[in-house]
Amino acid sequence: MSTLVKPNGLIEDIAQEIGFEATMRLIAIYGGRSPLYIPGEAPEDHPVARVIGSSAMRRLCESIGPTHLRVPDLAEFQRLRTLRSISNLVVSGYTVDAIGTLLGLSARQVHRYRVQAEEIGLIPTVLGRASSENL
Repeated sequence: MSTLVKPNGLIEDIAQEIGFEATMRLIAIYGGRSPLYIPGEAPEDHPVARVIGSSAMRRLCESIGPTHLRVPDLAEFQRLRTLRSISNLVVSGYTVDAIGTLLGLSARQVHRYRVQAEEIGLIPTVLGRASSENL
């Protein structure tokens, strides 16, 4: 039995089979962990079936089982959520130190996220650094 590893496109393939909500639940609970066994047939008491639902589990088993599946953790998604949180806090007037304390990050990390947020337009640069287009 092989382990299914497909870093690009795996989530899209799974979502096409079981739907977006079930895929997000699968990622939230099993993402980034050891390979997850997907049987050829879907027992209703399987731990994955309890997370994603029995009909989604049945479709997952039919489409890829039996196999071991490495569910990605979507670290980039979490990084972007942190970026958005920091942007909201900066716009609300929180200091770098306060944001770091709230989110469990160092001041340096908060600063890096803030720069990234400014670069993509989540935070107007008027609130902080001047850029060449604002001069």
